[in-house]
Amino acid sequence: MTSTRSQQFGVVAQVEIIPPFEDGVSVNPDITPGVVQSRIDWRVRKGIGGSQPAEATVVMYNLAKSSRSTIAGQTRRIIDFTDEFAFLDGRLVEGSDLGGQTSVSAGTGFGTLRISARYSGSSSTARLFDGTLMFARSRRIGGHTWITTAQGGDGVIQDTSAIADKFWSGDVAATEVLDYLIRRVMVAELATAIPPEIANYTFSGGYDATNYYATDILDALTDLTRTQWWWDDGAVYLTPRGQALPDPAIVVSSSLTPDARLLIDKPERTEDNQVICPMLLSPDVRPNKLLRLISSELGGDYIVNTVEHRGQNRGSTAVSRTIATCSPAGVIGFL
Repeated sequence: MTSTRSQQFGVVAQVEIIPPFEDGVSVNPDITPGVVQSRIDWRVRKGIGGSQPAEATVVMYNLAKSSRSTIAGQTRRIIDFTDEFAFLDGRLVEGSDLGGQTSVSAGTGFGTLRISARYSGSSSTARLFDGTLMFARSRRIGGHTWITTAQGGDGVIQDTSAIADKFWSGDVAATEVLDYLIRRVMVAELATAIPPEIANYTFSGGYDATNYYATDILDALTDLTRTQWWWDDGAVYLTPRGQALPDPAIVVSSSLTPDARLLIDKPERTEDNQVICPMLLSPDVRPNKLLRLISSELGGDYIVNTVEHRGQNRGSTAVSRTIATCSPAGVIGFL
């Protein structure tokens, strides 16, 4: 596991890059007063819609050489590693040994990228992202500065490789098809109750799920039943279209109170009647959560369509923030 933490405006962030077949290494596992921490920037984007998987990018500065080499071997993609490290035929090589080759295949298997955050003084750490590491690269800029960039996707592997291979010859409940897709083909967990629109639906005369991507079938099923699905931290979520998750509303206000997230700018209405709410970093703001905006402008209840978490520890002017794009609660047409 490779981890980096930073503390900024009361926020402690942790980045983990976990190899699939080894323990890896740890960088800055604890916040120690007086010890310079590795600089990190991160950006996480999540949204409703299985065809738009959650994405994360993290940039880490001046990691140890051993950490950079471990990270370099965790992706199975064609990546330019000529500046740094690559795994070729099971061995680690320096970029300078590649003879000018511009791209190599790193094939040790996919790792995991996780980003978490908490406010200092709190023992509760919230997960911002948990997904597959899709890209990793280290390069040197200037004389002594190394930049390591890692990108992850939540549900990306299932979207590109989970293919169904089953045919039902007689009437079959949609719940049976759903269970087959999520648990057996996508190898995932369903984090919500099955919506009644799917629970009460039956495919008459059989159903053919042979040689189709599981996510494409799930798209078709949710379109047919007027429901919606999305990925979040490796799990599948399902709700009726236009209905928020059954969690308490997240209060967002321009006034600092113990139970409210703090707005850092005025909310704005977009041309398609959505509302953008920028606030201090709020890991609990997730897709399809109910958000209660307390503001003289555009106040009311909204459902989160997309959320973006941004953070950095780049000097005293840096602010870690969450930007939620929402639709008015109860309005289906915008989802």
